[in-house]
Amino acid sequence: MNKPYIDHLLIVEGASDKSKILSLFDANVFITNGYDIDKGLIQLLSKYRKLLVLTDDDDAGKQIRERINNVVKCDNVEVNIKDCNNHHKHGVAECDKDILFNLLKPYVTEKKDRKVITNIDLYNLGINSKRQRDNICDKLSINRYSQKQLLEILNIVDIDLKTIKEYAD
Repeated sequence: MNKPYIDHLLIVEGASDKSKILSLFDANVFITNGYDIDKGLIQLLSKYRKLLVLTDDDDAGKQIRERINNVVKCDNVEVNIKDCNNHHKHGVAECDKDILFNLLKPYVTEKKDRKVITNIDLYNLGINSKRQRDNICDKLSINRYSQKQLLEILNIVDIDLKTIKEYAD
């Protein structure tokens, strides 16, 4: 069975939230990992994708949502932690699939084909050093990221290989 596709970039609080979403939907999901949100990255992501912030309705979720909304205009969905709990844990990762389907149903759309950049593509371009990764991050006006994180970002924003090569040098 094909999973429903969401073209928005979903921004969630943690890895378990991302895993839950990806178990139910075909989507790009970005993790904030707390409050330290890279404003440059949020601005970059919003230039290329519609953003959908999906957080819990607790204090942490509200603060994260507010920080992102202070940077860019985006859609927001919050889960009611009373409806999404598993013993002592509450939140997106603990939501029943029917609750998440209902919350995200308005964002389901036809799948768009996107080109995927791989580590092999970067290697073939001669991009294999921290300096080159840092150059790319600097050109994109974002914090510096690991190879894996940068690759995820490049795939989300759908920048072509020629531009990536120019940014690296």
